[in-house]
Amino acid sequence: MKNTVFSDEYRQETVLSWLDNLNLLYVAFTRAEQNLIIFGKNKKQLISLENIKNVSDLLQWIIFDKKTVIPRLTQDSLENDFYHYETGILTNICKTPEETTANPLKQTPPPMYIDYVSGEFPKGKSVFKQSNQSREFIGSDSPANEKYITYGNVMHALFASIDTENDIDKAVDRLVSAGLILPEEKDAYKDKIHSYLQNPQVKDWFSGRYTIYPEFSIIVKEEGTITTKRPDRVLLSDDATLVIDYKFGEPRRSHETQMQEYLTLLQTMNYPNIKGFIWYVERGDIVTH
Repeated sequence: MKNTVFSDEYRQETVLSWLDNLNLLYVAFTRAEQNLIIFGKNKKQLISLENIKNVSDLLQWIIFDKKTVIPRLTQDSLENDFYHYETGILTNICKTPEETTANPLKQTPPPMYIDYVSGEFPKGKSVFKQSNQSREFIGSDSPANEKYITYGNVMHALFASIDTENDIDKAVDRLVSAGLILPEEKDAYKDKIHSYLQNPQVKDWFSGRYTIYPEFSIIVKEEGTITTKRPDRVLLSDDATLVIDYKFGEPRRSHETQMQEYLTLLQTMNYPNIKGFIWYVERGDIVTH
């Protein structure tokens, strides 16, 4: 490579490679607490710096320059020369006894023995587990003619990632990368969401002038059980609190009950001027509370 048009690049890459190795060598040498013992391969034809190809060669070259080098012959003295360099005194390797302390954070817990027992895999049955959020988008008991991907859940996931209209393309592309939207469908999703946001009231919700809390979690206790209520979008300004729930089906009475529950909870939390909106996205209707 030195004799080609890439000689400059080769030289630069070689220098950087050497630098990385020297840094690694420094780290390794400075980790020893009491004694440092190094073994390196002996290169017989180490006449000049040009012969140095690796860290072992470099160490050998340095040792040859030391007056304290002691050549020692092994049983195969004619073929293998052994060079030994020492400095300092070997110390006993002993651990300092740990101080007894009543502080549980500074105590070393005793080792625990854990026994893993593997069971027989059931014959004729495979177990499929989903380790990511895809389970939220798959209807396991859906009719055969229903799409596996639930449209409403996909749309909820998209709107949760959109703060302003400028975020639409990125949100759709992210779900395409996650395999939740087919590549050939992404333009249709982008066009749909852009059209949904043309409503002046909706456009204000995505204007960026509010502090946005998508999937706003409210922890409550009901009949002795801790549960979570999660309106789709909560918008805060200095003088207003807007609660928005997206719906992609037909209006139901339960939607009204759910929204009223959100508003009551936020009122008990002393949020100012609370208003609720149920947005039936496909229909273009907005029900105000």
